[in-house]
Amino acid sequence: MQIPVSLVLQVKFLEKIFWKNLRYADTGVDTETVDCYNVLLVSVIRYVNRLWRNKMIIPLQITARNIELTEAIETNIREHAEKLDKFYERLTSCRVVVEAIPKRSLYNVHVDMTVPGKELVVKREPNTDLYLAIRDAFNAARRELEDFARVQRGDVKHHEEPPRARISTLFPDKGYGFLTTFDGREIYFHQNSVLNHDFKRLELGMEVRFAEEMGEKGPQASSVTVV
Repeated sequence: MQIPVSLVLQVKFLEKIFWKNLRYADTGVDTETVDCYNVLLVSVIRYVNRLWRNKMIIPLQITARNIELTEAIETNIREHAEKLDKFYERLTSCRVVVEAIPKRSLYNVHVDMTVPGKELVVKREPNTDLYLAIRDAFNAARRELEDFARVQRGDVKHHEEPPRARISTLFPDKGYGFLTTFDGREIYFHQNSVLNHDFKRLELGMEVRFAEEMGEKGPQASSVTVV
């Protein structure tokens, strides 16, 4: 990205004044010099912030498995990745894994992001269209960053992450199924409890998050979210 000429001239001009004042100061650094130095720092900080907003400067790693990525695909990934730091400025690294499943003609796209004190990992369900798989993965990554940023700002209280389970039984024609938790319990759920209208996407073995409540016939999921 080209650096604006006006910013370069501004920084150089302020730097020249600073060194001139420092050279002719009788004793120590006078107030005018300190003020000039502060102005210079502010200008540099604003310049760096402008670069930060306009261009992603965090490390980006792209890994391909069972597929050779074209230049167009890599460009698409980079364009999506460059937008991530708009949702959380302290993002320190981003790793994207693109995996092809040849026997099923599907693509997996995982986004692994590092933020202070935590690692955010986004995994979506495979898609037959690689561009859609990339789009969905980065949309999920954006939501993860937005949620993390809200918690950091204190906009929302931090709650324990909802428990996870896997789809163990599914009756698509009847509109319900059962989850099996990682501690072996079986939880009933109805299609209306599946968020984002994802019931038709559910498959056996799929991992989900859920909220539990007690129903008339035992424990049931009041909400189910595809991970």
